[in-house]
Amino acid sequence: MQHIRRATEYKSQALIRTMAECCNSFNMRLGVHEILFRTTISVFGSEEQKEAYMQRIDAYDVVGSFAMTELGHSSSLRDLETTATFDKIKDEFVLDSPTLTSTKWWIGMVGQTATHTVILAQTIVDGDNVGLNWFILQLRDIETGNLMPGVLCGDVGAKAGRDGLDNGWIQLSGVRIPRTAMLMKLCSIDRDGNVEGPMHPALMYATLIPERFTLTFASNVTVGKALTICLKSPDATMSATRKLQLAPILAGLIVNQVAEKTIMKFWERVQELGEDPTSEAYLALLPDVHSISAGLKATITWWTADVLFICQQAVGLSAKLGASFGSIGRAIQDWGVMTTGGGDNYTLAEQSARYIMSNLKRALKTEGAKKPKSFTGSVSYLNRVQNILAFTASPFRLMEMEKMFAWCISLFETLTLKLGQRLLSGIEDRKAFWNQNMVDLNLLR
Repeated sequence: MQHIRRATEYKSQALIRTMAECCNSFNMRLGVHEILFRTTISVFGSEEQKEAYMQRIDAYDVVGSFAMTELGHSSSLRDLETTATFDKIKDEFVLDSPTLTSTKWWIGMVGQTATHTVILAQTIVDGDNVGLNWFILQLRDIETGNLMPGVLCGDVGAKAGRDGLDNGWIQLSGVRIPRTAMLMKLCSIDRDGNVEGPMHPALMYATLIPERFTLTFASNVTVGKALTICLKSPDATMSATRKLQLAPILAGLIVNQVAEKTIMKFWERVQELGEDPTSEAYLALLPDVHSISAGLKATITWWTADVLFICQQAVGLSAKLGASFGSIGRAIQDWGVMTTGGGDNYTLAEQSARYIMSNLKRALKTEGAKKPKSFTGSVSYLNRVQNILAFTASPFRLMEMEKMFAWCISLFETLTLKLGQRLLSGIEDRKAFWNQNMVDLNLLR
């Protein structure tokens, strides 16, 4: 707890960013507090709640975590078991973990550090489940670090990587919190138990989107460090073939850096619409944003994992670079969690593919059918579906870079649509279709 507070006392974003680049665990600790905990209160909290907490969060007077995942259900929200039962007499919610499988599990900074958490729970009013809601819960005394009454927390123990992040578990037994601890911007419960809401189910996952987008930054840092180790290798220790392997990685790193800036600017525009999360414009945009974040997260974390393995091989035979080899090995361990944490990559790739396929199906409707609405966002290219499918290669000179880039993009669009068109043909059993074509569907991400 004190380590984080000391680091933030400098109030220098450049220094904090540098520290985050040097230590993956410190980087993730900041991410849990600033991206998950803070964003949840910002999106779902009322103006009064934000006024009460945001300044304390930014000053690290409280250190926050994000308690969504459960031991028996991962991030399958409909199955979550943690309950928040409203007690009208005392105007309080009673939080409970009724089963072993309802234990909040793998929660960053809960093992030793977090003083508070935002916790997702099934909300019970007058015996009826009125849906999932977020609650602010104090886990530890701010001064002593002792656990609050009814709260049990522990560390999950040694992991394959990022041991500097104290992933932990939470169990609750009759923990009472005031009614006003429920985040009430989108769904509220008054003193008499009257419910106004509930919120749109899709909004529950909205807090995970910025975490996935920031993986472009994490990838750039990780790949940049590994590539630097390789490129500083003495010429005698690396063959020309190995060097050839590193060239596309360097190019990919440059693309990622451009993508990071583009994506974060895009997310800033989305956040402006998110000031009113119930607006039609925001809710209409959310499926596209989710698809982008899901596909991006899967693609970039798999690519980074592959890059680290290539870099490890490139320096693996050098006795002089033993320490560097070890650094890449530790980076592989640290990065491994990224392919499953925040959403399993295969699941996210399938979600992105479903979004593309459903839009492609609308775009390929026969002439007699009603013309679909125009496509926007990441699938806006489907407005040109017939032109794309009719694409043929045209000659260009090697040095005509602009034409070459345009040709590559057109070729990628065509291959994507033709693959999707083939997969859509003859669908009878939707479940069997997904199971039989899982590999090809992942190529659409």
